[in-house]
Amino acid sequence: MGDSPDALAPAPDYTATARRHAWADLPDAVRRRLAAFAGGRVDRVRLAGGGFTHGFAGLVDGPHTVFAKAIPVDDEHVYPGYAREARVLSALPPGLPIPRLLAVEEIPVAPPSADWILLVFEPVEGAMPGRPWTIADARAIHDSCLETNASLRGDARIHRELRPARLADEWTRDGPHLSLARGWAAEPATRPRFLPRWFAPHGSANGSPEAAGDLVRLAARGPSALVGDTPLNNDLRADNVVIASSRVAGRPVGTAWICDWNWLSVGPAWADWAALFPYLHDAGLPVGTMLGWELTRDADPDDIDSWLALLGLYMADAGGRPELATSPRLRAHGRFTARITLEFLAARRGWVG
Repeated sequence: MGDSPDALAPAPDYTATARRHAWADLPDAVRRRLAAFAGGRVDRVRLAGGGFTHGFAGLVDGPHTVFAKAIPVDDEHVYPGYAREARVLSALPPGLPIPRLLAVEEIPVAPPSADWILLVFEPVEGAMPGRPWTIADARAIHDSCLETNASLRGDARIHRELRPARLADEWTRDGPHLSLARGWAAEPATRPRFLPRWFAPHGSANGSPEAAGDLVRLAARGPSALVGDTPLNNDLRADNVVIASSRVAGRPVGTAWICDWNWLSVGPAWADWAALFPYLHDAGLPVGTMLGWELTRDADPDDIDSWLALLGLYMADAGGRPELATSPRLRAHGRFTARITLEFLAARRGWVG
């Protein structure tokens, strides 16, 4: 085909995507408060390498271990997400495979510095999936999504207190993804260069007319494909999951704990799980078999493909934006995810390059 996928958009190391505030960056008042949660002293801090924000996040070890996040309240990029996550977790029912929020506090800091928000969680020792992806890890994530969805669906408190957005609105409002797909179909030169040549529309030597037209149809299907009544994480990816290496809250080793709930939305129960398919396919796992698991067993294949098309378009747009000094691997994540998502769609839809 001419283009090497790795040359187009290589996979980032998802364990080292974040550029975070270090322990030494925290104000004394925040460090003292965290020491209290850790049992009176801090012996070790293990920063989370995954993620795409610069907020402090990591395991804090002392006589006890906690997981903590912290950021100044005047940080316009990260603070709203941390504050939203605290509100979401406070409203979710207990006992789910979601790390338990132990405390959320705003810590006064002497002027001229801004106060800091501190979130403290029950720790989950374990590892990020995808190093490499395994069927066991995929099944654990599926089962945690299945349990979480069943518990949250119909929970009136979530709708009353959080007023989550509809996934269909979040991903199709004003038709940006559809416009992008139509633009690529009409003007092949606007296709991002990090995507495979087989995706170039009609006029290109290596392009596929089927790909261009089908992508437009899939994006247009989004408003109906993403209708549902299940509260979803809406940001499920490897660095937002911990596969436990020890028992936590009575749950066994190997449980998939789902983290980072600041993008809560309402949609079809299968959407979080299906968002992982491109990564699983890229890793060589039998996604065709996994489509028969409970969450996607009865889902309309065209609805799933519509969701993947919207994800791929979003990531392609994000991957081509200017680099961010505070999140140096964010654009690489977008480019890689766009590539593997469209490759997965090509395999499912029979696009020919």
